[in-house]
Amino acid sequence: MQGDVSFTFLNRIEEVELNIVDGRWQSALALALTLPDICGGIAFPEIVKHYRYGRVMLDRQKNPTRDVGTQYIRWFDEYAGDHFKYGKG
Repeated sequence: MQGDVSFTFLNRIEEVELNIVDGRWQSALALALTLPDICGGIAFPEIVKHYRYGRVMLDRQKNPTRDVGTQYIRWFDEYAGDHFKYGKG
């Protein structure tokens, strides 16, 4: 029987680091790219999908559906984008 399978944000960062140490570059990159998704959902929970006529889309549990792409982009732009600009300054 499998034990606790919860996976914290810090566990995910550690897993990225372990993949780098082991030279599993593709795994490290794929996992690292999930971090802005998680952060975007935490930082911008108000960004949700809407139908064309304005009503909020709901999931099966009747919760607003995250607009993951917009959350990801906004988090990256606000917190990481400046670190990726060529010739800053």
